[in-house]
Amino acid sequence: MGQEGQGAAEPQVAVLLLTRPIRTMTGLTLTDDALGVLRTAGFGPDEAVFAFRSVFAFLVGTVLREASIGPTFADRNLGGIHERIGEIDAAGLHNVMESAEALSIVDHDQEFEFGLDVLVRGLERRLATGG
Repeated sequence: MGQEGQGAAEPQVAVLLLTRPIRTMTGLTLTDDALGVLRTAGFGPDEAVFAFRSVFAFLVGTVLREASIGPTFADRNLGGIHERIGEIDAAGLHNVMESAEALSIVDHDQEFEFGLDVLVRGLERRLATGG
């Protein structure tokens, strides 16, 4: 079983590992290194913390979503939303209807690349504009 399959088999392991507070010097050293990279890039102390937490939250959310923990319209067979089209249409959820196909399929790699691109471009824009 690959790593992705292992996470899917025991999704609560991801929650346990990703939501524990950092209490070790190793964890703090990694945090210090990440903050140092952000400071060197031009972020002030507070903005470096905000950027670090934003990147970390994105990564944790990505891992949790891959472990099938979190909001999605796709179930294990990646088609759960199709069974609800009538209900969704009757409720007047036009944006969900228009996006039903995309909501029913999860491409973790493509969504990770998209999210990472949005995050990096946003951080670059903040640096370029000074905030």
